[in-house]
Order: sequence, then structure tokens, then C-alpha cells
Amino acid sequence: MKKWDLPKGWVYRQLGEVSKIRSGGTPSRSCPEYWSNGTIPWVKIGDMSSKYVNKTQEKISQSGLDNSAAKLLEKNTLLISIFATLGEVSILKIDAACNQAIAGITADPKLISTDYLYYYVKHIKNDIKDMGRGVAQNNINLSILNNTSVMVPPLETQQKIVAILDKAEEIKRLRAEANAQTQKLIQSVFLDMFGDLEVNPNRWGLNKISNFVILDKYVVKSTEMSEFTNYVGLVNIVSNTGELIKDNNESYENIKSDKFKFTKNHILYGKLRPYLNKVALPDYDGICSTDILTFRPLDGVATREYIGWLLRTPYFVNFATNKSQGANLPRISPSQIMNFECPQPPYDLQIKFSNFVRTVEMRNKIQNLVNNEIDSIYRNLNNEIFKGELVA
Repeated sequence: MKKWDLPKGWVYRQLGEVSKIRSGGTPSRSCPEYWSNGTIPWVKIGDMSSKYVNKTQEKISQSGLDNSAAKLLEKNTLLISIFATLGEVSILKIDAACNQAIAGITADPKLISTDYLYYYVKHIKNDIKDMGRGVAQNNINLSILNNTSVMVPPLETQQKIVAILDKAEEIKRLRAEANAQTQKLIQSVFLDMFGDLEVNPNRWGLNKISNFVILDKYVVKSTEMSEFTNYVGLVNIVSNTGELIKDNNESYENIKSDKFKFTKNHILYGKLRPYLNKVALPDYDGICSTDILTFRPLDGVATREYIGWLLRTPYFVNFATNKSQGANLPRISPSQIMNFECPQPPYDLQIKFSNFVRTVEMRNKIQNLVNNEIDSIYRNLNNEIFKGELVA
């Protein structure tokens, strides 16, 4: 971890010097009484999706707490993930226990505030990940946490830092909420225009998807990868929204298997469970994993936007989930998809929906530029703050 020359009054301390750290535990799943009618919130990493944890998916009983390594952590405890997914961080707003993949950190209020520690741990997340690399199962233990170096400004300065970063995080949250609302708007318009396709209230004729699209399989050999600049794997498609994340940093020299070629006229569909709601409409050409199917809509019959949003509906996702087979990585076959029967709305109605989606997506591109700028400002803000350049 790189250390900076600190302003006057700032010091480096080990995390164990400014806090008390405890690990979590999991009551035995074979004892129903540890879980049935539980009243004690029990935190998993999936519950740590924002700054504060106010509720949990699961609860344990008092006997489950008493007969396991789980400990009751008080409100305002900082949680940090230490197993597999490293460096996720949240603050408890309730009394709760947690599993062994999470450590609970109780800050000494005379030395450091929990909110400041939350932001500092987020700032050094990559360093925490580096600590876990090469360790069995990619984890860090309490000894590593206790010895982790923490930058500690005076308490008054900590309060200023928290105030600045709280405002910055609120801006990011509002942008993310705006993006989510945009997706809900498109879903709502799809439902208004076409109805629940499973019910088919408009009594449109049914047709197999094979009558809507062509499944292209343009195979690109691994020796030809250097001709392409854009690669899409399942990890690069965001579930439900279809957003494409291009900064995967995968080197073509490391790609040993063949890939599929796609164009901006294709629909990309992830055929593996649990990724059956990963559907993307790229606006560029490239290559993709063979775990992704490349569909091309038939001119005058179907539009990319209609088929893309059809494949995201619960109607189709449930069908694909039920049809997927395989022990390790269940998947749906191309033939099963092509045989799926669904209503065929009038083409002009599909065009109207497509025009609406394209208008929204154009606005999204502008929003994404703003989001990227916000992310850049946020990163620079963090670097300047934790060098002591903005507050002292």
C-alpha cells in the first residue's frame, strides 16, 4: 500500500489499534431450530449492496447464535467482506450477526469514526484484494485486517471528509436510480404496447422465434483475434438492462478458444443459467464468447428492440430456465430457443416501440457520459482527499 506524506496531525495506524475486529459464523443448516422463526438479522455479502444495511434476507434464532461462531454485532458496526469477494463494505444500521465471509469492525470513537473508516476502506479496496491474492480460496484473515495500515486524520477533519464524500455518493446514487427508472419505463411501455405476451390479450397469432430471427454462427478462430477490438463475454453484459461493459481488459493473447463474430445488427443472448436474462443490443461490431448466441432479426418481420425485450420478459426467462440442462453449467440449446412460440405483433407496432427505445437509449448515452464524468470526478476526489489536499 502506497503511503503519502501526511499533513500535520494525520497519522498512520494499524486497523487493530483503532478498532476491535470480530469474525462471523453460520449456524448449522442441519438444525432447523437455528433458522426457523429466527428474529436476529444475519448478514451475507449479498445484503451489503449500499452504504447501510437496514435488513437482511435471512434471520437466525437465539439458539442458532448461541450454538455457532456467529456473534451479535451492534448497530454502527462496519462490515467488510474477507472471503472470495474481498473488500465490500457497509455499515450496520441494526443489531445483527453475519456469516464467516464477513468481519465486523467496531471503531474506537475517540480515534476514528465509522463513516470515515467506511470511505477509507472503499478507497483501499484494491489493496485489500491484493492482500488476498495467492492466499487459499482468495481470502484474508483477522490478523491481516488487524495489521492493515489506516490513514487517520484528526476527528474534525474526518467529519469534513465524510460530509464531502456523502454528497458525492448521493450524486452517484441518484444517477444510478435514474438509470434504473429508465429501464422500468421501457418495460412499462413494452407492456402497454404488447400486453403480457404469455396471456396474449391482443390475440395475435403465435409463431416460433425461428420465424422472427436467424441464428448466425460466424466462427472466429483464436488465431484471428487480432483483427478485432471489441470482445464481449457473459461478464460484460449487465443482467436485465443489457448494458455492455467494454473495459474487461482481456488480452486477445490469452483467448485460446474460438469465438463468434457479431455486428451492430445482432442481438446477443447469454445461454447459460443463471445468466438467462443477459440480452444486449450492441452498437458496434466485435466478437463474443460462444456461450453467447448471436441472433439477427428478419427484415420486415421483427425488430431488434422487440426481440431483445421479449427475451428479457419473465415469460421467456422462465421458459429458458425450465428448458436449460446440464450438471455444472446448465444451458438452453439454440434449437429450444428457436422453437419457442410467442405472439407476433404487427411490424409497424414493433417499429414504434423500437423508435421509442432508440430515443431513450440516445438519452442514456448522454447520461452515461455524465456518469463517466461523475465516476472520474469521484475517483480524483478520493485521491485528493486521502492525500490531504482538500482538507487538513
